[in-house]
Amino acid sequence: MSSATGGPTRAPRPSAAGGATGGSSPTPQRGPVPDDTKNLIRRLLGERMSLRGIARVTGVSRSWLPGFVNALLRESTPHHPGPLKKSPAGS
Repeated sequence: MSSATGGPTRAPRPSAAGGATGGSSPTPQRGPVPDDTKNLIRRLLGERMSLRGIARVTGVSRSWLPGFVNALLRESTPHHPGPLKKSPAGS
């Protein structure tokens, strides 16, 4: 079959959630993320899993996850600027 533009027509791809809602969670939940879920996210990050995959597996939103990851990195990476560099004597 062809479309009006002359190209082949395609059937719509099924979403990962299996519904026609665009892949969103069937029952979105608001509120704090449970500690068990946060611990699972920490473990999955240690396995170097993608953020999109972590969001899909745990059910947290993809917009919430980067903030959580950045907070984890901020608290686990102390800022130690080291000794000050001396400027050259000629300037």
